[in-house]
This record gives sequence, C-alpha cells and structure tokens, in this order.
Amino acid sequence: MTDKKSASFGVIVGIIGAILIAVGVFWLIAQNWHDIADPLKIIILVLFTAAAFTAGVLLKIKGYKITSHVLFILGSLLYTASIFLIAQIFNVDASLQGNAYLMLLAWIGVVVAAYIFDSAPSLVIGMAEFFNWISLQYFAFVETGGFRSVSFTVIVLLYLATGVLLYGLYLIHKTKILRFARVYQWWTAAYFLLFGYLLSFQSFLPFLSFENRTDVPSATIFMIVIALIAIATFFAGIIIATSKKSITTKELIGIGTVIILLLILILVASAVPNKAGSCSAKYCGEFNNQETCLDHEATLGCEWQTNEINQNAFCSLKDGTVFGTLYQEASKECRQYNNQGDKCRDREEICNWYPSNYYDYGGGNNAPLDLWLLWLFSNLIFLGLILAIIFYGTWQGLPKIVNLGIVFFVLDVISRYIGFLMDFGGYMGFAGGTILTGILLVFGSWGIEKWRRKMVRKARKE
Repeated sequence: MTDKKSASFGVIVGIIGAILIAVGVFWLIAQNWHDIADPLKIIILVLFTAAAFTAGVLLKIKGYKITSHVLFILGSLLYTASIFLIAQIFNVDASLQGNAYLMLLAWIGVVVAAYIFDSAPSLVIGMAEFFNWISLQYFAFVETGGFRSVSFTVIVLLYLATGVLLYGLYLIHKTKILRFARVYQWWTAAYFLLFGYLLSFQSFLPFLSFENRTDVPSATIFMIVIALIAIATFFAGIIIATSKKSITTKELIGIGTVIILLLILILVASAVPNKAGSCSAKYCGEFNNQETCLDHEATLGCEWQTNEINQNAFCSLKDGTVFGTLYQEASKECRQYNNQGDKCRDREEICNWYPSNYYDYGGGNNAPLDLWLLWLFSNLIFLGLILAIIFYGTWQGLPKIVNLGIVFFVLDVISRYIGFLMDFGGYMGFAGGTILTGILLVFGSWGIEKWRRKMVRKARKE
C-alpha cells in the first residue's frame, strides 16, 4: 500500500514538474522569439520534443517507469506547443478553422505517441485535445454564420456521440488485443457523468430547442459524421468483445439504456417550445444589405450609410431624436415578450429571440411549467446514471469508478440545494441556507464517508 501511495504521489509531483519545465522553456523562448532565426526556432522546438521522448524511452528501459511517463507527458505538451509555434512562424491562418486544423494534428500525434510509448498519461492528454478539437471544428463551421447560427442541440448530440465513441474504444481495448482499456473505461464513466450533470441544469435546457437549430449545414454534417464513426466503433466493439466473451449482456443492456435515456432527454428538450428567454429589438447593424436596411427605416430608424474614409457601406441608426424614439418604442414592444418565445418570434421583423437562463426575468420560480417538468426529468435521469455508475463499479470491483459516482452524487446534491436557495431564498435565504448546509455537511460527512468506504470495500471484495 505504501509503494502505491508513493508512486501515485510521485506521478503527481512529476506531472507538475513536467508542466513547469514546458512553461519555463517556452517562456524563455517566447521572450527572445523575435530575435531567433526561423530555422533555428524550428530546430529548437524539434530537439526539445525529441529529447523528452528519447529520455522517456531510455528511463523506461532502465526501469524508471514513473519518471518515463512524466517525460512522455512533457514530450506531448512540447509537441502540441511546437505545432502552434511553427504555424506562427509560417503565418498559418489564425482563424477558428486554422486552429482546428492545428489541434487535429496535435491530438493525432499525441495519441500515436501514447500507443508507441505505451503511455496512459499521454493518451489522456490526447483525449483532452480531441475534445478540444471537436469543439473548435464545430465552431469553425458556424463561424461564418455568427453566434446565432450555433445549435446547442447539435453540440449536445455531438458530445453524446463522443461518449459513445469512448465506450466503443473501451470495448475494443477490453479484449486485451490493445492496451489502455482501464483508461477508456474510467473516462467513459466520467464523461457520461459530466454530460448528465450539465444537462441537469435548468438554465441550460432552454438552449436545446430545435427552434434554435443551426443554419450552417456543414456543422450538422460534421455532427452526423462523428455520430456515424461513433456508432460504427460502438458496434465493432460489441462484436469484438462478444466474440472474445469479454462483455456480458447485462453490461450491454445497461450502457444501451443510458445512451437511449440521454438521447430521449435531448430530443424531448429539443421538442419543447422555447419559452424561457429574452426578446429585444433588432439593431440596424444586423442588416448587411441596403434593401433590408431600408425596409426597417420606418420601424427601427435605420439608414444605409457609406464610410467616407474606406468607402465601406453599412446599416446604422439614423441620427436624431425621432429615430432614437422609434428604436426605443421597438425595444419596449419586444421586451414585453420576455419568456414568451412564440410571441416574440411572431414579431421577428423587429424582434430577436434569445433563449436564456431566465434569471433576469423573475428568477427560477417564474420559469414555465414545461421547463420545470423537463428539469425534473433530466435530474431523475442523472440520478439514475449516478446509481448505475456506482452499481457498475461495485459489480466490476472498480473502487475508482465507485468513488467517481459518489463524487458526482455529492456534487449534484450540493448544486441542487444551492440552486433552490438562489431561486427562492434571496440573499438572506442563501446566506442562512449555506450556513445550514455547512452544519449538515459537517455532521453528514461522517455518514457519506462511511457509505463510500462500504461501497469501495464491496467493490474490492467482488
């Protein structure tokens, strides 16, 4: 037991050291970056990265496993940083799409290195970069349409597909043909718990309505492609694991139920009419052509202008009290439709609808009834997910997964309690409630810890 604790502490200290080295090295380089010739910059970056990986391999051969993993982490971080710095040298496109391409190169390289050098920590870095790439690539597709083209339904489905992909990779690796099965198993559990936790917040649910769907087909196609890859990996994992008899029917039914329930939650949330949000008047700068700009001259006071310096044409609010009054009247008319999404969209010629967490419009106690029912449904699913994860960890004899489930259970209880206090209690209620919560947690921590140890002992025993 002592050796395990020492090793674990050593890994933590080593990881911190690797990060500090990476930060220090690149800080020194950054301070003198403009004074270094471009070929020399590239040589420095490549040498530092290669040195980290080479030292890691040599130490691993010598039996210094922990230190070798730390160096592999350092090499992964240096490799990722090198990609972006070299791109800067060659003035590569710095848009979202350009950064997405660079992150694609980064996570692929780190994951390949993780398999070559048998480094689980490097794989975790690669997975984190993969999730970052997923987000960057989606937003790169909708960049041309602006923020209003973002579909939170598509984003959530994209992230759900990523969770399915993780589990499929776990099944493939579980056959012992490949390594890292435990890494994918733990991160699959953590990913689904975090996913369910985010969906359990009432303030997030209004954004999922299909009424806010994206107008950029490429973003939807990207989600579909990732989903198809995830489904193919999932079923390939099932076929391989079933043929090797490394998975039970009970586990397949369990994961299938979790995925279906989360999908149902997303679809139900998407189908519920979006009522929670704000309604505000459109501003003239939204209209990028003369015809639409002049169409709003009488309602919003817009006019088509030309910049005398660069001759760029644009739409803006006319000067003068009369036109300012027009916009104020439009704003007043639109504001009366706050938390009335259907009526706001009926006035779309002058009003914009923004789904929101509704806190600016009377607090959670004024949220629509269907949103409350949806929130209750999402929390029941999340609670069931927590219990399923704890049961799975106990059944499989995995204390780390049991602990993970209990952590999210405690987090859910605390966040729900604070949420109710903020919605209904005001500042005094919140202050008094937090004091009461602190007292309950102090005395309840003993029971929670006792329950946790009981579940961990049971998991180890099984």
